[in-house]
Amino acid sequence: MFTHRIGWVVVALLAAAMAVVTAAKPTDKTGDATNPVDRQIERLIQQLGDHDFFVRERAQAELAKFSFEAFDAISAATKHKDLEIAARARYLLRLMRVEWTGKDDPPEVKKLLENYEIRNHADKLNRMQALAELPGRKGIPALCRLVCYEKSSVLSKRAALLLIGRHAAPRELAELIRKNLGSNRRTAAAWLRTYLRLTDDTQTLMADWSKLVEAEHALLKRSPSQTDAEIVADLVRLQIEWLKQAGLGDQAVVAMQKLIDLETGDPARLLILLDWLIEEEAWPMVDALAVRFRTQFARDALLMYTLADARLAQGKKEQAEETADLALALYPGQNSRDLNIHRKTAGKLHQRRQFRWAEREYGHVLDQTRVDSLIRSALAGRIECLVELKAWKPIDELAGRFDNTFNKNALLLYALARAQQEAGKKQQADETAERALKLNGARESQKLFTHVQIAYRLQRRGWFAWAKREYRHVIETGEPRGEPVLTARSALAEMLHDQGDDLRAAKVLEQLVDAQGADTPNSRQLSNATTQFSRTLGEVRARMHYFFACHFENANDRAKQREHLDKALAADSSEVDVLIACYHFPDKTPEYRKKILALIEHSAARIRQQIVRQPNSPTFYNEFAWLIGNTEGNFDEALRCSRRSLQLRPRSGGYLDTLAHVYFSKGDYENAVKTQTKAVELEPHSGLIRRKLELFKRKLQQQKRRINTDELQQEHGCPEPASSVSIRVHLWFWKPTWKRET
Repeated sequence: MFTHRIGWVVVALLAAAMAVVTAAKPTDKTGDATNPVDRQIERLIQQLGDHDFFVRERAQAELAKFSFEAFDAISAATKHKDLEIAARARYLLRLMRVEWTGKDDPPEVKKLLENYEIRNHADKLNRMQALAELPGRKGIPALCRLVCYEKSSVLSKRAALLLIGRHAAPRELAELIRKNLGSNRRTAAAWLRTYLRLTDDTQTLMADWSKLVEAEHALLKRSPSQTDAEIVADLVRLQIEWLKQAGLGDQAVVAMQKLIDLETGDPARLLILLDWLIEEEAWPMVDALAVRFRTQFARDALLMYTLADARLAQGKKEQAEETADLALALYPGQNSRDLNIHRKTAGKLHQRRQFRWAEREYGHVLDQTRVDSLIRSALAGRIECLVELKAWKPIDELAGRFDNTFNKNALLLYALARAQQEAGKKQQADETAERALKLNGARESQKLFTHVQIAYRLQRRGWFAWAKREYRHVIETGEPRGEPVLTARSALAEMLHDQGDDLRAAKVLEQLVDAQGADTPNSRQLSNATTQFSRTLGEVRARMHYFFACHFENANDRAKQREHLDKALAADSSEVDVLIACYHFPDKTPEYRKKILALIEHSAARIRQQIVRQPNSPTFYNEFAWLIGNTEGNFDEALRCSRRSLQLRPRSGGYLDTLAHVYFSKGDYENAVKTQTKAVELEPHSGLIRRKLELFKRKLQQQKRRINTDELQQEHGCPEPASSVSIRVHLWFWKPTWKRET
């Protein structure tokens, strides 16, 4: 049972005293207006503002004798209209000391809440997030304590928002939250109780939630230290989501207006809201935002270009061009300050994948500057954007204009070769690509790593033949056991696997494994360096056998597939993709299934521990979601982890692919398709991601046809044929290289 200890240090006129009180969890007596203890506490709080100084001091000392029973009342008193009462309440609250963990708390919770009281605001938020992500709802009681007893009302509300979901809480979760909140009277606790009624009448709930939002908005204006704009915005976004789910679109639009009303004109926040409104296709609200903050938009190029994207999405090309022209006209000077602003704007647009507008900004810099460093960076950025836009003719023109710069940069030469290919100049393209390969021709380790980096960039662009040649150059030129060769072999194998060439992928790694010797133990670290390649021989062996298993599965040779899966497990039993493959291997014996499930649970536990140790690392959240989402377990936990990975690393195609697979396993084919489509946009040349998108689309169409058939049968009173019974299938998929941290 959780033990809550609250200590007070009370400085009186004549003496100092300290009381440390041990108390149990909140009980139903807390906040009971008829409870004599509550009446006494309220009386003492009123006496904190008495005109007699000694009465005030005595009331303060008396309050020090109470434990958690006084917390709610004193917390509320910090906002009392009597400034003396509010000041003394804040003083008492500051001196409160809380032990956040109890003897029955899981080790992960104790670790996260260790020294919680002395941590800064950002660190506390990170630990709250980690508590919310713990499996089996282990962190829920601790989050409820933070809702009830965190001295900062902002952090208390943040803890509550972590417990509030876009959908109604499952019954077990709702009961757990109610039990740990008791009758706590804090604002955040009231939010949670309202949220737990989401399954009740929607209209009544929305009316109550609207009152909570209005109250918080009013508090923001009156006392901004007690809340913040992002908290109010989160409350409104939840309201919008629930209204949309209930089919109350008109009310959702009204709620969106509140988000605009919350804004104060900060460009960074305006950009976040604008992105969200565009994603929601809330075009009237986009216009309203631009009109209300026309001054801020007119001064900020990113806002203007994003508004131009909104115009394009609505089919208003002429308006989009006009808006983009206004953005480009900002900072018209040819001085270094203005040109650097344009270069930085181009970089931000490039990062946001707004290639059309980034290319314009880079072009402006190239047209205006004579500074070599600016020319090199702007030229490289413009070429990358033109490649993304598949605008080959301008690349050819730039090569003639900046021939000296091109001849010193392999990636620029490859871009030129691609443009020449598109123009039908095959011989020229081959010659240009050959010149690119010969740059950085020395055998030194750093030069070879440059080739690896170039190969990876070519791979990301979908120029696989040239990427393969760069990887092969490193393999054939470098020391067989050297780090550049190890890295090149691993990257080449993953690229071949992504293209579906599993046998060649396996053989690339087989040569690496053979070079280490048959007697070399699996625990052998293949490189002493940690910056580029840090894997054990066992990890590489497991990956090799995994690729062999993929090949034999496609060849429908189950015996060979099982043989290589067993060898992969022997080399590294924690390899996630191998575990997924073993889980889905057909015709398993009960003993084999039990063994694999035990290994999956062991790996899941290991990844959970890594999440606790590194709560801000997206890698482990993604790895957990991929493992569970493609086998079995708590899909809701996998979904939370996948979303968390994307919070920590937004716009990751690989992480979006994981999220899409989790949706698919949950049977949410619509969100699977929507998310996988975004993944394809970010990783357009990944064969695996594209193939899975097609599969998800087929399953969604099948689901829609089945629903339509069911509705038709119900309409005509026809019995459902046995063949139309829906069978839930959990599919598994190989994990691409860019999902793995190497």
